[in-house]
Amino acid sequence: MSDIRVLSESDKQASANFKRIFQQLKQSTGIVQKDIAAKMEVTIMAISHFMNGDRAMTNDFIYRLSEVLNVSPLEIKPDFDLVTFSINEELQRLDKHQKSLVLQYIQTIK
Repeated sequence: MSDIRVLSESDKQASANFKRIFQQLKQSTGIVQKDIAAKMEVTIMAISHFMNGDRAMTNDFIYRLSEVLNVSPLEIKPDFDLVTFSINEELQRLDKHQKSLVLQYIQTIK
């Protein structure tokens, strides 16, 4: 069974934005897909799939891509939830007990 899913309109817009930003940078800096792939530690084919809207980009990928392209994640995907992403990133750094305490606290303030 395939893990490929139908892209949402948001995913399609993110791919179009990635392609537009890339083309602008290519003109101004000479960057090519191979450069982005190397910095992202993915294949050129993966970059091509994401840019052409063949596959959806994960939030982690969008965040890392934004750092490589030196843009905000919101420029790639306008509905990118930076707050939730940042919280999840910080939670990954905690040990199991610390994470449990933070999640319990979050439940109490909801």
